[in-house]
Amino acid sequence: MKKALTVILAIPALVVGALAAAAVILLCILAVYSTLRGSDMMRDFGINEKSYTVISETDTYGGFPADGWTFIVLDCSSNRDKAMQEISGWKRLPMSENLSIVMYGGKKNGINYYSCLADKAGMPHVENGYYQFKDRHRDAEDESSDEGLLDRYSTNFSLIVYDCDTDRMYYFREDT
Repeated sequence: MKKALTVILAIPALVVGALAAAAVILLCILAVYSTLRGSDMMRDFGINEKSYTVISETDTYGGFPADGWTFIVLDCSSNRDKAMQEISGWKRLPMSENLSIVMYGGKKNGINYYSCLADKAGMPHVENGYYQFKDRHRDAEDESSDEGLLDRYSTNFSLIVYDCDTDRMYYFREDT
C-alpha cells in the first residue's frame, strides 16, 4: 500500500516537471522564431532598420490578438546613400487621397474621416519625400493599391515614408 501511495504521489510531480520543461522549450522556440523571422519593416518593404538609427518605436499591439499599430522613426542621415537606394522605386509625395485621409483625416464623398493615425502615432506631415504602401487586408486585390482602404470595416496595411528634408524614415503598420 505504501509503494502504491508513493507512486500516486510521484505522478503529479512528474507531470509538473514535464509541463515546466515543455514551457521552457516553447519559450526557446518562440525566441528563436522571433529572431529569425525578421522585422515587420523588413517583410513589408525590405528595409532593415538596423541599417539606421532608431529614434523611437511605439507598439500598441496587445489586448485583442493582432489589433494595434506600430510606429518606428529612423534617422537615416549617417547612411543616406543606402536610404536613397532603398527608396528609388517609391512614389513621390503627396500621398494618395485615401492614404492622406486615413493618416491625417479628411472628407470624401460627403463622409468625414477622423482616424488621424499620424497624429496618434506622432508622425509629422511630410511634404518633400517618398512613400510606399502595402495593403495587407485579406480582401485586397492589389497590395500596392489603396483603393479599398476606406470601404472596409477593418484595415491591415503598412506605410513607410521618407522625409528628404530631415533624412528620417517613418514606418507605420496597422491591424484592426
